[in-house]
Amino acid sequence: MAHEERKGGLGDLIFGLLVICAIFCALPGVLFMALFKEVSGIPLDLGQMWTFAFVVALGFYFLLALLRRSFLAGLKVYLLVCVLILFAGLVGHFGFKAPWPAAIVIQFIPENL
Repeated sequence: MAHEERKGGLGDLIFGLLVICAIFCALPGVLFMALFKEVSGIPLDLGQMWTFAFVVALGFYFLLALLRRSFLAGLKVYLLVCVLILFAGLVGHFGFKAPWPAAIVIQFIPENL
């Protein structure tokens, strides 16, 4: 009996969940990089987008931690910002049928997925 590969296996599910978690944790950087790429017109590949998104997100977190004078308080504000960005994207996509939330996320997912 030949081994058949099935699409949508457990590995694909785990990878998809990791991508979703990574996008959520880096949402401020993801949003910034998508806007930067759109405005500047600089052609950035997938690796560059992820790298700079995490660098921007980490810098934003440290800025919040410095402003709040506590890493934990900075983390709370950072996660609140992530939730607000996620909420705005979900309302924009599902509520108003706006194309921009999907266009932002598509820039961070491999084409062959």
